[in-house]
Amino acid sequence: MADKDNWKPKLKGYPHFDAPISMQAAIDLATNPDLVKHHKFLPFLSYRNLTKKFGSKKPKERLIRYGARKDAYIYSYYRKLLMDLYNPLLTKLGLDECVIAYRHITYEDKGELHGKCNINFAKEAFNEIARRGECIAITLDISGFFESLDHKLIKKKWARILNAKILPEDHYRVFRNITNYKIVDLDECYKRLDYMTIETMGTRKVRKYKHSRKDQPKQLCNGMQEFRDKIAGYDPLFKSIIHGNPYCDPKTDLRQWGKKNKVEYRGIPQGSPISDVIANMYMLDFDEKMKALADKIDGYYRRYSDDILFIIPLEISDYHILIDSIKNAVRAEGEYLKIKDSKTLITRFFRRDCKIAYESTDARGQPKGKAFEYLGFSFDGEKILLKSQTLTRYYKKMHHGINAAVKKAMEKATIAGTIDPLPFIDISAIYHSYSNPHRAWKNRDGKKARNFISYVKRSKKLLADDAIQFQLRNHRKIIRKTLSKAITVQSRS
Repeated sequence: MADKDNWKPKLKGYPHFDAPISMQAAIDLATNPDLVKHHKFLPFLSYRNLTKKFGSKKPKERLIRYGARKDAYIYSYYRKLLMDLYNPLLTKLGLDECVIAYRHITYEDKGELHGKCNINFAKEAFNEIARRGECIAITLDISGFFESLDHKLIKKKWARILNAKILPEDHYRVFRNITNYKIVDLDECYKRLDYMTIETMGTRKVRKYKHSRKDQPKQLCNGMQEFRDKIAGYDPLFKSIIHGNPYCDPKTDLRQWGKKNKVEYRGIPQGSPISDVIANMYMLDFDEKMKALADKIDGYYRRYSDDILFIIPLEISDYHILIDSIKNAVRAEGEYLKIKDSKTLITRFFRRDCKIAYESTDARGQPKGKAFEYLGFSFDGEKILLKSQTLTRYYKKMHHGINAAVKKAMEKATIAGTIDPLPFIDISAIYHSYSNPHRAWKNRDGKKARNFISYVKRSKKLLADDAIQFQLRNHRKIIRKTLSKAITVQSRS
């Protein structure tokens, strides 16, 4: 088991239902099984994050959930307990290189150890394709991964990692609360506690906060009695705004998920400190089957969370049998897990005129007309590029950020009695956010500040491909144009 003397939690400073505690108090709580098995977990705070992918008409909704401080410390420590057992088991089973998400995997560069990230894993896959020259790369995606994990199977695989028939009481307490979790909508919470109001401005509804972000109370409720009265609904003047896991709470209205109102006992909250290791433990049997299958056909298998990659010899013409085998293996891990056919991509790499060419099709054999894509990058056999969706997301974020900065500057200019917002715009902050980060600026942890442009430079270095940075050769010009246009629009309004 993990040595608690080597575990230190990252203290949480965000607003939540419980009060901040010291580092030592967090350690004393999380590492004491007797305290854990009697601990009363609080609901997760939840909000919706909408993102619109390139070429998509409908935005993708992602539910973000984050736990109370004490709960997060417990989840973090039990993640370490499980990970310290899971990683050696992967090595024993020969799966150390196959499971690449949510693990600290290191590599050496110039005598120093560094942690691998998606850039390294993408490079390894592209190198494998280049090494083979002619091959077939197949990528598949599991639909609704975290919300589809079967609770009975989670418990079974958790016990396997512990090499136990049943879960110890403290582990069972953690299991029960991460599966049968509770949530409170962040907006509903802030409205209930009078930290926020919703105002109508034209056709839009706008949030108005009582406090700025830095002045927001760290403990949202004034003691647990206010939590019980106003959030849990103990006071008859207030209706409870606590909801259960939508898939195993019969009182929850599931129409918003497009499901019938029935109990299914599945799903864990994505983003909690322990969810990642649970997901990896859950897929352990699947990973064993896929590694054995890959070895049998001289294949290359990798799983990055819910993204599955196979690289197989080009001469295997009946690769659809392989895809069916993968689907069957996924279904064997619970009735709710399914491969999303619309995201399946089959890319054939072959030699043409002394060069590597490619053809890509979907699961039905329909041409897709795009290069092989993996972990945020695309590869055509010759050069590596950022995915077009990644670039679109960067430029959209830049436009929104600049427009918001100019709008805020215009409000200050109006108060000062002028129509020129330029003197009130922090130009260096804009370039720090969307171009090269300022060398002197540091993150909260004291490390050098990073942004998308520094990520691109790092990608160019690790992937050894100048084409990536060439994709953003005009980004400073676009920043200037966007800024100029925003100033013009705000000055006229």
